[in-house]
Formats: sequence, C-alpha cells, structure tokens
Amino acid sequence: MRSLYKLNNAIWEYFSNENIKNVLSYIATSLRNLKQEYIQKVRQKLEEIKWSFPNYITLSNRPDYYATYTISGPMLTSMEWYKSQTWSGEYREVKECNINLFKLLDDLSPALFLGSNLLFELHIFNDKLEIEGKS
Repeated sequence: MRSLYKLNNAIWEYFSNENIKNVLSYIATSLRNLKQEYIQKVRQKLEEIKWSFPNYITLSNRPDYYATYTISGPMLTSMEWYKSQTWSGEYREVKECNINLFKLLDDLSPALFLGSNLLFELHIFNDKLEIEGKS
C-alpha cells in the first residue's frame, strides 16, 4: 500500500513539473491533472457511500495549528491542541478524551483505503496520533 502511495505521488509530481510538461507538450496537446482527477473521484466515491470525517475527532487543517492525541492501549486518552506561534508565544491546551482507536480507524478506513493522503494525513508515532487536514 505504501509503495502504491509513493508511486502515485511520484507520477503526480512529475506531471506537475513545468520542465516535464514542456517536454510532453511536443507529443500531447494537453496534459490532464491526474492528481486532481483522482481527488475528485475519491470525493465522489466517499459521497456515494455518505462517508464523512468523524465529528468526535479534531482535525488540524491549518499549518500552524496541531491536534495530537495520546494513545494508551486501544484508546486515545488526551488531546493536545496547540498553535505553534502566536504573538504571545505558543498556545497550548490539553483536554482529556476517551476515544476508541479501533473505532476511529474503522470510521476513517474508507478514506484511508481510497487515498487519505489527499484529504488528510494520519501520523502515528510512539504513543501519539496526529491527523492533519488537507485543503
């Protein structure tokens, strides 16, 4: 699965490179934006099954805001919400939570298997989980 993800990203990056586009313009009149087409198809399929991002989880969708969950066994036990830089320094808030990790993964799985890295990125490291939203 990880290899397919890397292959898709490599293809999308090469086809968005201006030098590659210039070379390919000699043999093709127009190049489709494969990444954008795939994102549209993923969103369409998720809409067809009426999938939505779980409302019980906080999604970081701004580059300077982060929500990190602490994993303890099969549960997420606390959520740390922080803003990396503010005029008065770093803002940080910690809230207790009780979220079943398996339920979360089950709720995210349709998007995960269709290419979640296009809609959000899931990062798990040590005992932390972070979900970063994509615009």
